Amino acid sequence: MFSQYYEVPLTKYLNIFRVQKSLELYSSTTFLNTEIANKSGFNNTSYYNEIFKQIYQMRPSDYRKELAPYKNKALPEGWHENNFGTINLQGSASYSNGSFSVKGSSNTYTNSQRVWFAVCKKFKGDFSFQFRVNILTAPNHESCAGILLRERTEEESDYYYCVVHKSGFFTTNHVSAKTGYQYIDSLQFNNANIFFKIEKTHKAVTVLVRDESQDWVVVLKLNQSFKDDSLFVCLTSASRDPIRLSSSEFKIITP
Repeated sequence: MFSQYYEVPLTKYLNIFRVQKSLELYSSTTFLNTEIANKSGFNNTSYYNEIFKQIYQMRPSDYRKELAPYKNKALPEGWHENNFGTINLQGSASYSNGSFSVKGSSNTYTNSQRVWFAVCKKFKGDFSFQFRVNILTAPNHESCAGILLRERTEEESDYYYCVVHKSGFFTTNHVSAKTGYQYIDSLQFNNANIFFKIEKTHKAVTVLVRDESQDWVVVLKLNQSFKDDSLFVCLTSASRDPIRLSSSEFKIITP
């Protein structure tokens, strides 16, 4: 019955779940690989390593090396990391000299779910915020980076996303728990080096974008009240790849 409903055997499902949970220990602790395997429900470290490599196409030790440059690099005051959706591979972020380096998790993309890794800050009242997305590495043309605008960070809350893909294709969409995805706008730039501007004045929120050769273009305009007059701005990076797990990294440069 289980395999008929989830389309995978129970043992495989449990292995995937346990390995996914183990990623949190790599990013938040200094436990040895053996300890992480044991705490994640694996009595045999070699078997854990084998399952990990089957899922992520890398060894746990390689994953830890990938995380190393990002660990213990504090984000600016008020900013924090957040996952939206069930991630396949934990993302990471750091901040240095006015730039966020945001390494997005692999993105499970279906008609009903999009997975994001982001650094978020709650802005209260009126504000103006600008930044530039500069793609450093990206495994495929579907990799994207940009912003999520959310009234709340809870998983079920509605949100808007404005992102530029590696190819320079830019999209704006609204995601609602009730109605699903709603397309708003799209543009084509020559590359993915895009400037963003977010302005909030009373109940009006406007998102504008441009590349190095064009003027600002309005891609989203909202006129609504927000709880506590607050809005979460989330700088996000994601990669969708239906065949293999991969990750994408973008530098988000703030003024």
